Amino acid sequence: MNEYFKRRQQCPGCEGTKGMELCRIPYTANPMREYLISFYSPQGGVEFEYLENQDYVLVECDQCGLIYQSEIPNDSLMHKLYEEWLDPRKCFDLYERPRDIQYFARLSSEIVRIVSVFDRPPMDLKFLDFSMGWGHWCRIAQSFGCLVHGTEFSQSRIEYARSKGVTVIGVDEIGNHRYDFINTEQVFEHLPDIKTTLADLTRSLKPDGILKIGVPNGWDIKQRLEIWDWAAPKGSPKSLNPVAPLEHVNCFNHYSLLALARRCGLVPFALNKTQTVAQQRRGIKQAIKDVVRPYYHKLKGIRRPPAMQGTNLFFRLPDVT
Repeated sequence: MNEYFKRRQQCPGCEGTKGMELCRIPYTANPMREYLISFYSPQGGVEFEYLENQDYVLVECDQCGLIYQSEIPNDSLMHKLYEEWLDPRKCFDLYERPRDIQYFARLSSEIVRIVSVFDRPPMDLKFLDFSMGWGHWCRIAQSFGCLVHGTEFSQSRIEYARSKGVTVIGVDEIGNHRYDFINTEQVFEHLPDIKTTLADLTRSLKPDGILKIGVPNGWDIKQRLEIWDWAAPKGSPKSLNPVAPLEHVNCFNHYSLLALARRCGLVPFALNKTQTVAQQRRGIKQAIKDVVRPYYHKLKGIRRPPAMQGTNLFFRLPDVT
């Protein structure tokens, strides 16, 4: 392992120490080298001197089923990756500027659903968007009247969001607040220490608060690894995006995400735009079905396409009364 990487000795989700190595390949060998060049060149570039004598290693935890990269970039390489190899200006022009009305409509629809489950007007609700990116979600939630904070690790994105009126706070300030809703969209796949991060966010929820975790769906990633098509486009059935080298250091499926939430004191929550939180708590029978159904499918060997085994899940504290 070279000096720009660090090894995770245990599963970041459950801290288990037993796992099966699924694959190991040098970053500088093909097809990995070709993939990195094709992926990073349009966005900034990749410097292979930082990847010499380093393998890409995937491990599946025996205990919770999380698939994770056991050797990941250290803080120095992480900064270079997200601020240089992924040049913020190029990324903005490639992915953010072309966003169409459907994208913003989807964000608006989700926020309406979230607001509707609380028995309070939007101006009485306090939201956090953890790792907000360019701040789109924050700005839309603000437009509905909610008090919204955003956090972000990229200084470029922080400056942009602030220029658009987003209230940005430091990660170390989160503990000073209590939120009705915490949004984490496409975040936990990137984080080295997911259990500690989720536990910290959980402590900042109000007693009836809700937390969303949205991550790439890795439900069939082992089958995709057998095909080993690094050229498969994102979103295609063969795509290896859920285990993208360097960036997606954690790969979740429905079960491993539920396991992580449970270890942090959270239980699943069925978000329904037509019901208040109090009304949803009375629907115990349906809630139990929603939680048990994935395990029943697994036991019976029933496979569902990614859209039906989504890893956009909502959680709350179990002691809501």
